[in-house]
Amino acid sequence: AEEFDDLVDGVDHLVSIGLVDPDRVGITGGSYGGYVVLGMITEYPDLFSAAIEMYGIANFKTFLEDTKAYRRELREAEYGPLSDPEHLREISPIHKADQIKTPLLVIHGENDARVPVGEARQIIEAIQSGGGIVDSLILPDEGHTSWKVSNLITTYRKHVEFLDRY
Repeated sequence: AEEFDDLVDGVDHLVSIGLVDPDRVGITGGSYGGYVVLGMITEYPDLFSAAIEMYGIANFKTFLEDTKAYRRELREAEYGPLSDPEHLREISPIHKADQIKTPLLVIHGENDARVPVGEARQIIEAIQSGGGIVDSLILPDEGHTSWKVSNLITTYRKHVEFLDRY
């Protein structure tokens, strides 16, 4: 997908100049960056050895349906309207989850008003049902990001353990 071309070019460049081992490339992102992580590992399933997705959108239809009403109009202007389900399906990584080979860590806040936690649950379930590798951390007392020091420590430890493993 052309929206990801710059990221692929960046990885290729870092590998070509010897700064990155092509067998140990990871990707991480939160919010829209979380969507980008999911998009990259569905479109380029062999590029990364590990991925960490935080607070990202997996399914634009359910995201728009479940996000707070006051945010919906602006999000539809950004991603496409609910009245165009084919477009939303096309851009939603959840419908390509069977292509994911990259081990994935999903982190999300239970009380996220921007990207409802159902997005995380959908991608976790899709990867598990397809036999893929997925780990998760759903923070019961956080929203669209982690603010509590104890949760930050837990989150970063989870990152390190996951990246050490993969």
